[in-house]
Amino acid sequence: MKPATLLLIVLGTILGPVYFAYCEYLSGETAETHTLTERADRWELPDGAILRFRGGLGYRPVALELTPELNLYRFRFAFDAARIESSPKDAGNDYQVSLLQGDIGILERSFRVVGNGTVALDPMAIPYSGSYVLLLEEAGVPQLPVASVKLEVRGKVEKVRMWLVWSGLVMLAFGGVIIIRDLVMQSFKK
Repeated sequence: MKPATLLLIVLGTILGPVYFAYCEYLSGETAETHTLTERADRWELPDGAILRFRGGLGYRPVALELTPELNLYRFRFAFDAARIESSPKDAGNDYQVSLLQGDIGILERSFRVVGNGTVALDPMAIPYSGSYVLLLEEAGVPQLPVASVKLEVRGKVEKVRMWLVWSGLVMLAFGGVIIIRDLVMQSFKK
């Protein structure tokens, strides 16, 4: 293997899969963690307002202190669901997460979790320092009972630059093609 080919493969691996995995799973620092266990159809928010959930049950609202200095933030949810023998393999629950500052919605996302899944939302920037409230709501009737949800709030998260990942994957592919070409050429010489 030529040194240039090896360099192409190493750079492609670092800029492609390694960089992507770093941004998605390792970047940033844990700012807060919370365990959500209590669910109800209505909760009192920190400002005294009563919040009612229309479609299902919501977890107790979580008060967060967020600042722009720790941008970007990523919310990661780990679900501890019990598998029921009669439930299908693809049984899961639908959720909606909202982030509020006062009565202004900052973020709203929906997602589906199958079994004991983990969901990491895309990184987001917080424009102003202050108190925020995170709401996690079941959308509809859950197919699996969930004992608890662990919320991890990560700050200083690196956002994936997909052009860099794709560049790395192209380098990796070219390196692989060169190796295959060299192997085929060697087999024809014999």
